[in-house]
Amino acid sequence: MVKKRFILLSVLVVFLITILTFQYDLFRSNQNDLVQFLNRVLVGDKMIVKTRNNLEIKKVRINISNTDKIVFENNRFYNNIGNIYGGPMLDIYYDNALLGKAFHWNTNDWYRNKFMFDVYQEQNQIKFKFKTIGKNKNGEQGYITIKDGLDSLYFESFDYDGNLINSWKEKKE
Repeated sequence: MVKKRFILLSVLVVFLITILTFQYDLFRSNQNDLVQFLNRVLVGDKMIVKTRNNLEIKKVRINISNTDKIVFENNRFYNNIGNIYGGPMLDIYYDNALLGKAFHWNTNDWYRNKFMFDVYQEQNQIKFKFKTIGKNKNGEQGYITIKDGLDSLYFESFDYDGNLINSWKEKKE
């Protein structure tokens, strides 16, 4: 009887340790497909949004681009990004004003990621930084800011360190 209890307790402890290691992202960028499958089943995507310079996190909203699907609002991540072929394009808003877009490329819809956003104010302009941790994590640390002009939208793409990659302008329709 004692042996059965010991085995049951051991299995329970191993199960709890496994869940905790996945919850704390110790295997988030592992290259093994089985580990990525377990990541999806046990944890799913994660999103961390931080604000600085007295900005209110409750005013931050993140949508999937070209849809009405909200994935972050009122300081709450709705774990519903879902399987999007190629990965999600996200629209980042502060106080209902579009700050920009962030994109993460996935080579497989089963891969789960940790999305991190840092929203801050710099020289009277609200900006954000974006970073992803996941199996496909090379180059997914860039972001695009959008400035609204009178007749055009001005786009600038940056790497995570804030270095300008590209800028362009599109006429409003």
